[in-house]
Amino acid sequence: MAFDPSTHLILAESLTESGATDASQVEPLVEQIDAEVETFYGDGAYDGWAVRDYLNSESIHQIIPPRKNARIKQHGNSSADPLERDESVRQIRRDGKQAWKESIGYLRRSLGETAMSRLKANCGDRLKNRTLPNQATEAALRCKLLNHFVPLGMPLFAWG
Repeated sequence: MAFDPSTHLILAESLTESGATDASQVEPLVEQIDAEVETFYGDGAYDGWAVRDYLNSESIHQIIPPRKNARIKQHGNSSADPLERDESVRQIRRDGKQAWKESIGYLRRSLGETAMSRLKANCGDRLKNRTLPNQATEAALRCKLLNHFVPLGMPLFAWG
């Protein structure tokens, strides 16, 4: 699911069969969102060039930690604009991963985990329907329902 970290609202959801990767759902999720997506927060599962190239094509800032064995793709003496991933790799090598996380705002990604936890706490962690189309409808309804709950349980400072 995709959500807005400033409002905690779920903006898009996608339910797939177990063989689909999280990274394969980036484009379908972004396409569901009506507003302009400025920043994409993701964990290391999204550190692939297909995801990064798509985010670049949409001018979406990416906050995705490179994998441990990440190598720089484009050297610093290139005349092309630096790649966000390469800059992250350089900063992590120079300052350490924790410093990178703090400087780039990566810890906001944990709000996505909180949103998923909130969804499971309110609706249960299992879907009731048996077929994928019905499960997708059920998941969408759960997200819409949770979006109605969020403003009721959030402190006023989160809503302006």
